[in-house]
Amino acid sequence: MALPHRFRNHSIRPRTVMAWMLCIASGWVGTQIGIPVAWLVCPMLMALVLRLGNNPPGPHPDGVFVAVQAIIGTVQGAVFSLDSVKPLATNWVPVTLAIVSVLVVSVYTGKWLARMTRISVRTTQIGTIPGGAAGMVALSEDLGADTRLVAFMQYARVMIAILTISLYAHFAGHGDGGGLAAQTPDHGNLPLPMQYLLALAITVIGGWLGVRFRIPAGSMVGPLVLALLCGVFGIGPIAMPAFVLPVAYFLLGARIGARFDRETLARIRSVGALLIGSTVVLMGLCGLLGMGLAAVTDIDLLTALLATSPGGSDVAMIAALETGANAPLVAAIQISRLLVMLLLGPVLVKWLLREAPRIVTVAAD
Repeated sequence: MALPHRFRNHSIRPRTVMAWMLCIASGWVGTQIGIPVAWLVCPMLMALVLRLGNNPPGPHPDGVFVAVQAIIGTVQGAVFSLDSVKPLATNWVPVTLAIVSVLVVSVYTGKWLARMTRISVRTTQIGTIPGGAAGMVALSEDLGADTRLVAFMQYARVMIAILTISLYAHFAGHGDGGGLAAQTPDHGNLPLPMQYLLALAITVIGGWLGVRFRIPAGSMVGPLVLALLCGVFGIGPIAMPAFVLPVAYFLLGARIGARFDRETLARIRSVGALLIGSTVVLMGLCGLLGMGLAAVTDIDLLTALLATSPGGSDVAMIAALETGANAPLVAAIQISRLLVMLLLGPVLVKWLLREAPRIVTVAAD
């Protein structure tokens, strides 16, 4: 049986196998040296290098990408529970204002960046929206943004956030928070195989519903909503085998990196200063919001900075665990903001496209 045309140039060629092996090796090395989200970032960079050498890993079927989105949605929704929002009860007014303010700041930063560059409104808005970086990158393709530039903007912000948070924690004298085990509540005694089956059901059913009803980024939003409902009604916990999320990140990173080309890199060089500058401005404004949150509540400064950080919810929660900040409160605020961004992001971007003047867009693939 003849293979479809898009698979013929990639079928079991030694160079293709070698490209995938190099991407796998890069992810493994990244985890060994402690690079954050290594299974996404390192394969993305390796695939980029291989793409420039005319030997990118491939192919990247759309069905695989849909599955990756569904897995990311399930994982992001699975960390939500009613217990995680209880710390918000006593500080709900300033926390709500902080979440809304971060959203407003990111929206206007994206609009300003679109006006100052030849980058589309879709790309700048999704690139500046402070949700989970992997989720925003996965979301970008469904919304017609330039995934490559979104990835650059999101992960540049993640790296800047990691650096600034680490420096502050060091000089402020914060120590080890005891790790995840010390701060994770007991979720019940559902057998692990049942947790896996529940996660599988959420991923498959949620992804199918999202695509079936043509929800923007539905293959990710559908599982996220189902996982969220499970948390609200106390169903679970939800768990996946340890290798599943790294594999999803790996496939997403390789797909993004393989789409970079010399034209895209030239475009990044031409507007790189503005992209980095807007990221620094966004980080600074969100830092001021964090300082304001600490000033009007009993939340300590490090926790407030992590809670309002636009550098990625996963990074902020990991940093909270490692620095001794109030991890449950950071998780509650970051997860609440992540849900708002993922659920309202597609609607927000479409509204901005109607309201914004015509701007020259980045050429598509």
